[in-house]
Amino acid sequence: MNDFELTPEQIASSSLLSYVGLHYPKYLAEPMHELIATALEDVEAGKIRRLVISTPPQHGKCCDVDTNILLADGTIQKAGDIKIGSALMSCKGLKIVPTTLVAKEYTEKDSLKITTKTGREIIISKDHRMRIPDGYKKAKDLTFSDFLLTVNSEIEYTNKINENELHLITYMIFGNTSNIERRLPQQFFSMPLQQRWLFIDLMLQINGYFAQRTKSGWFISANKKLIYDIQTLLSSCKIISSVYRKSDYTNDLWTLVIEKSQLKKIYEKCNLGAKRQYCKEIIGKEDDYKPEQHFKQAQNTDFIFDQVDKIEAVGKRKLVHLQTTGTHTFIANGLVSHNTFLASEFFPAWVLGRNPDWKIIA
Repeated sequence: MNDFELTPEQIASSSLLSYVGLHYPKYLAEPMHELIATALEDVEAGKIRRLVISTPPQHGKCCDVDTNILLADGTIQKAGDIKIGSALMSCKGLKIVPTTLVAKEYTEKDSLKITTKTGREIIISKDHRMRIPDGYKKAKDLTFSDFLLTVNSEIEYTNKINENELHLITYMIFGNTSNIERRLPQQFFSMPLQQRWLFIDLMLQINGYFAQRTKSGWFISANKKLIYDIQTLLSSCKIISSVYRKSDYTNDLWTLVIEKSQLKKIYEKCNLGAKRQYCKEIIGKEDDYKPEQHFKQAQNTDFIFDQVDKIEAVGKRKLVHLQTTGTHTFIANGLVSHNTFLASEFFPAWVLGRNPDWKIIA
């Protein structure tokens, strides 16, 4: 390095946004952030004595109020119902870690509905950022060649329930397929892994199918929400599944498909009763089977990358902006979403780094 080259730390100390970029390389500054940063730098330089920052209300990047948010205890709660201070799951370094909700705000904005190849759906504002392999991308800039970071991890929880109740509730849900309003109880999502595997075993024994022609396991229901509940629970056991819709003259049917590559783990973990032989025939048969290419396994991580399948404009929707601490991410309908945070959060550290003898009085 010659005398005229600056270190990253020296560059960062020269401007607030450079400092933010050093500590958070994926930070994308909007024009609004540049204006705020310039004003804060003028405060530090003594050019501005008093500064009030006022941004338009309801201006954050938002998701639909009915979006399912993964909480730290494994349960699911709608974005509109979550309370400030709640512990959520988030993404850090392709690992799932807990975080805390520190702010929320409601709005109505023009929105997009993003659907992935595995059938996950999310309604978000056009400027909402979603995690892709090399960073983040606004919803309005997504293309069909993009892959979104999707949770797929064996997460151990501790909310053990009575196994007789687990058997009974599972039989009540899947033994009567005419009831299309039934959902998985919230406590099922936070059960220990062993009990979640027991549920998967019972579900497949009661109402699962193993298809030789498609080399996959199936579950079919007219209850879309139940299908997505099952997909969410499977992902917490590191089982990848896909959801498809089929329509007939009377109603819509939703099919959850577990491919051959994923059935091997189910065969190892589950008894499957009378259906065990059907599963064995699928996974044991030598053929020209090739795994689906619409998702990519992120090795040694808690996620997969799931390809974008549909991008639809859905008009104005009631949305909620969520802000979390630390990672500034949360898990929405199984997808990693980025929340809003401003460069001003780094201002105190930047100022004190440049002026060690200063004190900030809050």
